[in-house]
Amino acid sequence: MKIGVKRTAAALLALLLLSGCGGTPFSSEDWIAADQTGRQAMVRSLMRDYDLVGWTEADVLRLLGPETSADPDFTGAVRYDTEDTLVYGLGAVNYSDMEVLVVTLDADRIVTKWELVRWSM
Repeated sequence: MKIGVKRTAAALLALLLLSGCGGTPFSSEDWIAADQTGRQAMVRSLMRDYDLVGWTEADVLRLLGPETSADPDFTGAVRYDTEDTLVYGLGAVNYSDMEVLVVTLDADRIVTKWELVRWSM
């Protein structure tokens, strides 16, 4: 019985590792080249593997490229796009919800927080 449990646990662990734990692994090059769907697949890996708090705006831009809040598909993101944020559109999550990554900067252009924001259309 114990051997069966160990084998099952090992198989589940292997499956999780092979599946990327539910998303595409983040890479800066892939993120910058990706469309909204590609970025949506990577964002959880990004958030799990990085902590941007304390980074400079320039460091974030090197990692993630220019913000995408000006994208016409993201007119709803305008409310999050201020002088003290970088906004990356991630597209539709389901038939009625949109999602963006919002990076908030202080007066010295240092990241104070970053979060996924979802809203209904």
